[in-house]
Amino acid sequence: MEGVYRDVDISQLQFRPAVYAFIVHDNKLMTFAGGVSGTRQIPGGKIELGETIMEALCREIMEEIGIEIKSAELLCLSEAFLYADHKQEAYQAIMAFYVCTLQSVDSIVSIHGMPEITSLDWLPVDSVRPEEFHPSALDAVQQFLRRQKNV
Repeated sequence: MEGVYRDVDISQLQFRPAVYAFIVHDNKLMTFAGGVSGTRQIPGGKIELGETIMEALCREIMEEIGIEIKSAELLCLSEAFLYADHKQEAYQAIMAFYVCTLQSVDSIVSIHGMPEITSLDWLPVDSVRPEEFHPSALDAVQQFLRRQKNV
């Protein structure tokens, strides 16, 4: 159940640096529906050992949607303590959120290697509702929306 706190011994915590992308095109935000948490998501994931943040961002976008990044601007850093029920693993996550544009959006047809995702949606930025996203991304979504109002 999302938002439930649980006590976890510190020895069970895994450190998980991660990177995520708010991908914008024509004032629309790319999101995924579905997933383990059942919340709206943006592309991204774990930074692998030995990878730079930008290498991880580019790799995650390529793995998930098969397109190269054209530009990326750091939006914010966030932290969260998370528990993945489906894996029974606890994480201390440090997350970097970027606002990105892609080389091309024409060839995006599906999400690669993510069978739990039910759809890829382009939401008009003014219809994005932060409460639809995972609680660990809530602050970043709010910062993204404030930024877009000023663009």
